[in-house]
Amino acid sequence: MSRILEPAEATVATLVEGEVILLNVETAETRFFGLRGAGVAIWELIEKKCHSGEQIVAHLLETCRGDADAIRNDVTQTIEKLAGHELIIGR
Repeated sequence: MSRILEPAEATVATLVEGEVILLNVETAETRFFGLRGAGVAIWELIEKKCHSGEQIVAHLLETCRGDADAIRNDVTQTIEKLAGHELIIGR
């Protein structure tokens, strides 16, 4: 989780009623992926193209209430899902 994360070039994202809707327009996978709650905050940091997974965890620990392990797990799982759907890349 030390690489800087950013949206994949083919990722399209939009905010609809508090949920981020994502789609990779180049993959054969034609389903949408949605993020709510903490997922929206995670996506907003990824969009800035200047945060690693560890930095996202640290930011959320500073700005959100919650169990540190739970926040760390949420960030890790969200990043893994986004990467698995080819919606983000690490550099």
